[in-house]
Amino acid sequence: MEIIKLYKIADREGIRVDFPHMPNVKSACISLNGKNFIAIDKGVRYGSAEEKVKLAHEIGHCASNGFYSVGENLKDREEKEKKADSWAIENLVPLSELEQAIKNGQEDISALAEYFGVTESFMQKTLQYYSEKN
Repeated sequence: MEIIKLYKIADREGIRVDFPHMPNVKSACISLNGKNFIAIDKGVRYGSAEEKVKLAHEIGHCASNGFYSVGENLKDREEKEKKADSWAIENLVPLSELEQAIKNGQEDISALAEYFGVTESFMQKTLQYYSEKN
């Protein structure tokens, strides 16, 4: 999925995306008065794989209503992070497309990450996700 499509999804769902200075967090989302907001650190390069992965993950939080506070227990926070990751993975790297890419010779993590336009760490998480799911 191209990054522009992610921004269109956010727009369609009424999710406002802003770019404040927040170098320690890089991205976050909140829901206030029934409206969802995503923040991506302005230091994240526009159009980069990092921006794409962060935006997809935060949309995943919005899609699953997976918001939490800092004081929320760890188990609940981890479950909400897992749902956001699942949304991002399934939308950025659908299993059928991943299988086809591997059949076509994209076999290592860096090649797959480049093919899908995601970070290598995200691709590693994707491979782990699908191996555990099947």
